[in-house]
Amino acid sequence: MQDPELVNQLKERLTEALFEKLNGSLSIDRDRLRFAEQLDVEPAKYFVRVTKREKRACKDCEEQGVQSAPLPARIIDKGLASDRVVIDTVVSKYADHVPLYRQSAILERETAIELSRATLDGWVMRVGELLSPIAAAMGQELLKGDYIQADDPSGCADA
Repeated sequence: MQDPELVNQLKERLTEALFEKLNGSLSIDRDRLRFAEQLDVEPAKYFVRVTKREKRACKDCEEQGVQSAPLPARIIDKGLASDRVVIDTVVSKYADHVPLYRQSAILERETAIELSRATLDGWVMRVGELLSPIAAAMGQELLKGDYIQADDPSGCADA
């Protein structure tokens, strides 16, 4: 009895030509096979996303003219970078501790896309502007407490 999952695994591992030759007479015994698995990576893939919006006009209401659906709200209005690219930049900067100059160099090396640090910095600043109401609410919530605990950032406390 053929195991479809096993056939698919073999098909992925064999070249197409070899699989086609064996396919007619392929008899698979799961116990006689050995597989070695390894973690692999595919580099980030950058692509151009196109948003298509249909234009419509109403015959009975000519004063409105031709209209199309509005674009969805974005982090950077009319920017060429998608929200995912902007968010990836911010996460890399703050969660992964990769400075903007290094992100710019990595992007140029891996994709041949040149983005200045000033552009990346503008994206980070815009995200900061959008998050400022949340930061203000967190600050007010913090001040509602009875006490605030903090560490001395310099590492030495004044006695």
